[in-house]
Amino acid sequence: MKKSILILYLIPYILFSQEYVFINSYSNDAVFLRNNFEQIEDKYISYNFFKNNWSLMKSDDSDNAKVFLDNFNFAHAKAMINDSDSKINFSNLNNNFIEVKDVNKHLKNNDYYTVISKPIFNCAMDWVILYKCNVYKDDVGSTADIYIYRKVDGKWIYYHKINLWIS
Repeated sequence: MKKSILILYLIPYILFSQEYVFINSYSNDAVFLRNNFEQIEDKYISYNFFKNNWSLMKSDDSDNAKVFLDNFNFAHAKAMINDSDSKINFSNLNNNFIEVKDVNKHLKNNDYYTVISKPIFNCAMDWVILYKCNVYKDDVGSTADIYIYRKVDGKWIYYHKINLWIS
């Protein structure tokens, strides 16, 4: 009984640490990162969204979509995004992630900054989706992407990307 209670108590800490382990593995380059996680809209966290937007053209890639869709619980994912802290804890990130506190001040001296969502893991913690958008100094319109990664032999491997038109 005590062991079960301890495991339930530790689950949020395990998930928390996995989020930062994943983000740290995301890039070795300098990343100017806005200091809050972006909230992903519910419409992007659904079986139908991923099924309908996996590829613009019918291709052999449909098997990859099926593997992902069979391994990702979207109800669980929605619960995770609705129960998350929006502040990024930069002390848990590698030094290549540079905090952008004031976006307007930052864009006076830099071309862009990056916005990401909190990584959303499947129940087995071997798939993750991440929303990413670069915000540019010159407002020329932008896109965002939803990235899908799969954990293979202990490493996060890029699996697929769905492009979202923002403006």
